[in-house]
Amino acid sequence: MFPSDEFYLIAERELPPLEAYEDFSQYENGVGMLRSLIDEFEKALDMAEWEGGERHVSIATGASPYKVIADLARQAEEKFPLLKCDVYRIRNDFFGETITVTGLITAQDLIAQLKGKDLGDNLLLSNAMVMRDSDIFLDDLTIGDVERELNVKIRTTPSDGYELLDAIMGIEW
Repeated sequence: MFPSDEFYLIAERELPPLEAYEDFSQYENGVGMLRSLIDEFEKALDMAEWEGGERHVSIATGASPYKVIADLARQAEEKFPLLKCDVYRIRNDFFGETITVTGLITAQDLIAQLKGKDLGDNLLLSNAMVMRDSDIFLDDLTIGDVERELNVKIRTTPSDGYELLDAIMGIEW
């Protein structure tokens, strides 16, 4: 048994190294998910080459992983100066502020907290925010509903550092 990544974040402790998670038997419960994301993202960034022009994207995330995601975005901006990546910490008003994980963010909270902001070319969301194999949030609104309200194209990404970097850079897969 391992504590979830959220416990380390709440305690403001560094996440264990990747090898500490053994076979990632509790990955779906958030155990090792962030460590894996960080390591994959940093490997992808080391290998990445990009000759794209100016690009501005936004990422919306829960309060727990906010600092981690913001740090990854800053690393991408440092490597690629024409890239601007805004990261928004979304407060969970729907279920209550003590719920800080990304997977329980609703469309209503996204719309209320991001409306009127310049979100750039894309708004990137974790696919954990929508029900598996669908585009429906927990409050029954869809990705299309949020796109219309915020006037931005949304791209969802799995908890995978390579795919997150691709989405930030605008690389299609």
